Amino acid sequence: MLGWEGGSSYPKAVSLKSLIELGVNQQAFAVGREKEAIRALWQAAHQKVLLDESWLSSLLGQRPPQPTSLVPRPSEGASDNALPGARPAPSRRVDWDDALAVPNFYGRKTELATLEQWVVQECCRVVSVLGMGGIGKSALVVTLMQQVAEHFEVVLFRPLRDAPSCEVLLADCLHLLSPQLLASVPASLQGRLSLLLESLRERRALLVLDNLEALLQEGESGGHYRPGFEGYGQVLRQVGETAHQSCLLLTSREKPADLVLLQGTHSRVRSLHLAGLDAIACEQLLAEKEVVGSREERRRFIEAYAGNPLALKVVAEAIVDLFAGEIGPFLKQGTVILGSIQKLLAEQVNRLSALEQSVLRSLAIAREPLSFEELLALLVMPLPKGQVLAAVDNLRRRSLIERSQLPGSIKLQSVVLEYVTGLLIEEVTSEIEQGRLSHLIEDGLAQAGAHEYVRQRS
Repeated sequence: MLGWEGGSSYPKAVSLKSLIELGVNQQAFAVGREKEAIRALWQAAHQKVLLDESWLSSLLGQRPPQPTSLVPRPSEGASDNALPGARPAPSRRVDWDDALAVPNFYGRKTELATLEQWVVQECCRVVSVLGMGGIGKSALVVTLMQQVAEHFEVVLFRPLRDAPSCEVLLADCLHLLSPQLLASVPASLQGRLSLLLESLRERRALLVLDNLEALLQEGESGGHYRPGFEGYGQVLRQVGETAHQSCLLLTSREKPADLVLLQGTHSRVRSLHLAGLDAIACEQLLAEKEVVGSREERRRFIEAYAGNPLALKVVAEAIVDLFAGEIGPFLKQGTVILGSIQKLLAEQVNRLSALEQSVLRSLAIAREPLSFEELLALLVMPLPKGQVLAAVDNLRRRSLIERSQLPGSIKLQSVVLEYVTGLLIEEVTSEIEQGRLSHLIEDGLAQAGAHEYVRQRS
C-alpha cells in the first residue's frame, strides 16, 4: 500500500478485488453509492483490465447490468476537449494489458500531432512507428493511445516480445472486439482473420502491437518473419488493403517487408521513423535527473548519445552516482556505453548478417559519413553492388544507420559508432592473443584508405 500511496506501484487485479471485498464486508463504501466508489477505486489503481461488472454485481447482491463504458485514464497534459471528427462511443472497451507506464513524456509534439492526424483524421488502416532500441517508440504510442482513445469504441494494447502465435493473438483480439463470436471462432488463421476484419468494419477500433521485431528473422532477411510467424505478414497485408474504419498501430526496430509496397503519402498505410529527442526535450530530461553542466557540456553530452532518451536516462543516473551530477568530469572519459545500452545494441547487432556487420565496421573505422561508392571502396572483399545496397537498406530498416547532412551519405549514430568501435577493438585484441589476424588484416586495409585525421582519431 505504501508503494500505491507514493505512486510507484499499484496492486494486481486479484489483490484489489480482495481489498474491495473486505471493504464491502466492512461497509466501508457509502450506502447507495458503492458501485461508483468501487469503480473510482479501480480506475485510481491504474488497472489495465476492465472491472468485472458481473463480479461486482454479484458481490453487491444485485442483478448484473448492461455493459458500461470505461474511459481510460488520460495522459499528462492531454486535452479534455474532444477533437474534430470524434463520435460518441456508446460502449467503449479498453484493455491496456501491460502497456508501459509513462509518468513523464518529453517532447515529441510534432510526432504526436502527425500520428494523431493519421490515426484519427485520415483514418489510416496501418501505422508503424520505427526506430532503434531505446528511442521511445513504446512511450510515444502509449501516450498517443491514451490521447486518442475517446475516438474509438475499442482500444487494445498487446506486447509481442514473448512472440505469441498469430492464431492466439487473433483470438485474444476477437475476445475484446466481438465477445459474442467466441463460441464460433474457427481454428484456422484465415477464418480468424476474416472475423477480425469483419469486427474492424463493424466498430472503430485501435489495435496496438508493440515490439514487432521480436517476430522478425535475423540475418539477411530484413523485415521478414521467423518460421511459424508468417501469419503476421498476412494480417498486416489484409488489414492494410481491406476497407474498414479501424487502425492497427505497431512499433518495431525494423520495418516489416509487407508494408514497404503498401505505404505511401496518399495511402492508408504509413510509417514514422523516430529520431532522437530535440534539444529542449533533452534539457528537460537532464533537469529532471538533476544533471548539471555548462551549455556547451550539455550540448556535447546530448549529441554524444544522439538524443536517445533511454541512453540519456541511463548515463545521467551514472553521472549522478559517480560524478555528483556534473557532466564535465564525465565527458573527459569519452563516450561511454553502459551495461543496459550495450545489451540493447548487442541485441540488434547480433541479428545482422556477416555483410551487414562488415558495413557497420567500415562506417565505424571511417568515423565520418560515407557515400555508397566510398563504402564500396572500404569493403575489402569485392562484392556485387546489389548485395551491398541490400545490406545498407536492411541496416536502414533496422534503424542502425541514418542519412548524414552530406547529400547521398550515410553514417552511424554516435552511440552505435562507439559500440561498434569497442566491439571491433575487442575482436582484434582477441585475434592477436589467439594468433589470428583476419580482422586486423581486413580492417587494417580498410583503415589505410581513410583520411589522416580519421586514422589519428581511431
